[in-house]
Amino acid sequence: MTEQPALDAAQLLAALDRHQVDCVLIGGMAVQAYGHVRTTVDLDVIAAWTPENLRRLAGALDELGARLRGVDADLLGIDLSDPAQLYDGGNFLMRTRHGDLDVFAVDQTAGAPTSYEALRARAVSVEVLGARILIAHPEDLIRMKTAASSFRDRPEAKRRQDLDDIAVLERLRAELDKAAAAKPTRGARDTGESP
Repeated sequence: MTEQPALDAAQLLAALDRHQVDCVLIGGMAVQAYGHVRTTVDLDVIAAWTPENLRRLAGALDELGARLRGVDADLLGIDLSDPAQLYDGGNFLMRTRHGDLDVFAVDQTAGAPTSYEALRARAVSVEVLGARILIAHPEDLIRMKTAASSFRDRPEAKRRQDLDDIAVLERLRAELDKAAAAKPTRGARDTGESP
């Protein structure tokens, strides 16, 4: 698979969902899922880095026909259908028959929370393209985008996209904070008093 197939995010998400892969959507597709119109050429997720979850991920990758992409990827000799090899790795940039899929470990993702559990706890659960997925909270996406945009070797077009995404996510975060503040507290609802 040398030519990049068009991204079919619905197929990628459906495979991850079918195999019950515990992961959180990040990157451009996450920004799109929050309603921002922008393009993206891949699907990025942070996965729970546990032996059981990586077994499920290996099944999804096998179904998708995933292969590592990048310079000399074939020389690495990594078998993506082997959960033990996945567990020993950290970040995998892959090409599938449905487009590019990037799977990251939280501890190897710049700007991400310190644990997968923290990322997952703040994530928003939604149905996207027919699959139930978790999307990183706007605050976490802002931190990851800010970290990525500061890399010295980041292409200028990507840096501009990061900054545009951050502006959109900051507005969204403000809207979410305002909506959360307007919700009555549980105690107030129970007693009929306002917060």
